[in-house]
Amino acid sequence: MSKMIGLVIYWLACLYIVVDLVLLSDWSIFTDILSWIVVIVPTLAVLLVVPGDSMKKKLCISLKVCWLSGGMMFVYGLVLIFSSVDDMMSIFPSLAVALLPIIYCFVISLFYAPIVFDVIDSSGKDS
Repeated sequence: MSKMIGLVIYWLACLYIVVDLVLLSDWSIFTDILSWIVVIVPTLAVLLVVPGDSMKKKLCISLKVCWLSGGMMFVYGLVLIFSSVDDMMSIFPSLAVALLPIIYCFVISLFYAPIVFDVIDSSGKDS
């Protein structure tokens, strides 16, 4: 019971930190719908696809898929940026948008951390 209360407190603290960081500046700079969809959809879909494993194991796989899809979207953004370099001043705002999927992956990892990192013991083997 105390572990569940600690988990809820952790998630509320993480939510507070993420919302506070987003609200420090204009929240719209953290919004890219395509990146959000490319990161979130595979991350949640893998929870439905992996049959019969425990929820902790599914979340571990889901986190790996999250980082794969976020990395893929980041590389895609870099390719788009460097394939059409017309103005050197437009590279930095475009790079900021390309980094958004990585930020989304960090936020998802922050929320998954107490459950996923509990699966791997000190020897590195799944428990």
